[in-house]
Amino acid sequence: MLRILSLIVLALCATTSAYCEVYKWVDPDGTVHYSDQPAPGTIKEEQTLGIKSGTSGTEAPGTGKAAPKPAGPKTYIEQDSEFRKRQVEAEEKAKKEQKALAEAKEAQQNCERARSSLESLQTGQRVTVYNDKGERAYLDDNARAQEIANTQKAVDFWCNPKK
Repeated sequence: MLRILSLIVLALCATTSAYCEVYKWVDPDGTVHYSDQPAPGTIKEEQTLGIKSGTSGTEAPGTGKAAPKPAGPKTYIEQDSEFRKRQVEAEEKAKKEQKALAEAKEAQQNCERARSSLESLQTGQRVTVYNDKGERAYLDDNARAQEIANTQKAVDFWCNPKK
């Protein structure tokens, strides 16, 4: 019998702590507001509603619209959500910076390769390429000049800052 009574008392305590006060008021413009804190300033009508703590309390029942936040200190939930938002923004910023560093490193490597290729073309040594048949062929003066022009464009693209 004592166990049953203690279970009933425990259940009643649990259900009463699951409810919190929600205030409803109408501002001078006629807008109905719902909040967990009493209305600041003037109040035409105020009503206390019993709402389960499992609900958010930010939506006006039946309207689907969010009630405005009352002025005053922020709750720990608001502070936590702002903290998480700042964390996400910091992570996104770090990813962007990391991506920019990787792109700069790749551009530097491409610049070095293009300059090296241009230097080897300008030395006057015989340069070989593979033709369509997969055979090795030497570049003549016209083909060398064309290859130098193409390589110079690559150097300009990779080595000069983009504007």
